[in-house]
Amino acid sequence: EGKKTARAKVLDKVPSALVKYKLFLEDDMDDDQLQSLIGLIPKFFYFSTYELLPGECDLHSLAKRRNAGKRYRGDGTILSLLRLAGEGPEDFLDENYVSRKAELQAASMELSDQVFEYWKQNDALTVAFDTDLVAMPNDANGEPQPHHRILKIELRDDRHGVETNFATRSTGFQWFFSFLAAFSAYRDRSERVVVLLDEPGTSLHGEAQGDFLRYIYGELGTKQQVLYT
Repeated sequence: EGKKTARAKVLDKVPSALVKYKLFLEDDMDDDQLQSLIGLIPKFFYFSTYELLPGECDLHSLAKRRNAGKRYRGDGTILSLLRLAGEGPEDFLDENYVSRKAELQAASMELSDQVFEYWKQNDALTVAFDTDLVAMPNDANGEPQPHHRILKIELRDDRHGVETNFATRSTGFQWFFSFLAAFSAYRDRSERVVVLLDEPGTSLHGEAQGDFLRYIYGELGTKQQVLYT
């Protein structure tokens, strides 16, 4: 008792450091200089298991949550995947979704090419997207509700000739694919991003850890700053 951890000691210094920083900016910088400095501050991208892609996603509910500023597990990664396809969840809610589905498939193939360039555990996998219209229960007044469109993420294993839902694959593969999907929102931007990964290899066996390290040092780390434990 009475002793503080190293982390607590550091956190204690943050308020005073911020005050000094604020005074420095106010005293010594004009607006143009301040905006130039702000433009140099990188964004931070933190990825955890909370953002794993789900095997299925209700696009109607996702669009509603996004408009309300709410987020469920995996929403951020799904939204990044849709942005990679140039689409949003609401774009799939009308009847004219076939061309949009094609865009999503094209994005998934691009993403798959990146994943399987480094993921060597099973190179016979391909990612496929499909959508279903699902009837919803009546509301409290007994009024019928519009159907919801469900996005399904499937993996086709050409080696065994079967298709399985993404959620049934190994935790390591789910993590790796989800990470690339989430990071796709930043991948082709010129802005500086600091990527933070907290124990990224814990769900991967030895060979897969080697694959992931090759990706960090051969692809990701050549473009952005990466910090991982």
